[in-house]
Amino acid sequence: MKKNLQTELYRVIKDINISLLDEHDKMDLLSVFKNTNNHALRDLIALYFEELQFNEASPYIISKINDPQLVNHTSTLVFSLKSLDLQPMFFIDIIRLFCRSKYSSQLSSVDVIEKLLPVVSASDIRLGLSMLEDYRNELLKGTESPENKAVLSLTEQTISLIKKLIKEV
Repeated sequence: MKKNLQTELYRVIKDINISLLDEHDKMDLLSVFKNTNNHALRDLIALYFEELQFNEASPYIISKINDPQLVNHTSTLVFSLKSLDLQPMFFIDIIRLFCRSKYSSQLSSVDVIEKLLPVVSASDIRLGLSMLEDYRNELLKGTESPENKAVLSLTEQTISLIKKLIKEV
């Protein structure tokens, strides 16, 4: 029964004309987003928030990204943050996500890291760099699999990007 309800709820929300939503409707969607266990429904709503630039959803998206039960279901959530206004306080959360996620989430998180860098404190940038360098060192101790090499390369590119951007500021 519950699976059928989740499927029907997804179908109804998918058919919404989001351009007609008012602030109250967006808050109702946020309530569904916060309470659903359906990954597809949560992802769909996060993409709606991104398209609507519903910035009020940012802390709740970050909260879901940080949920250990969702560790393998974060790439769309991270992607949805790209167009939203984010507070500098989320920088370390995104770095932490990068260090514990799969490659697809890591790719999206690089864009979010780059977007946040100009507004993040020097101490948070140093902490983030330290976390990334520790993660890189763990990867260097790992296997030589193609997946590990790709993650290592992306990690090194992210470290270089941060170092380059902080020199420009």
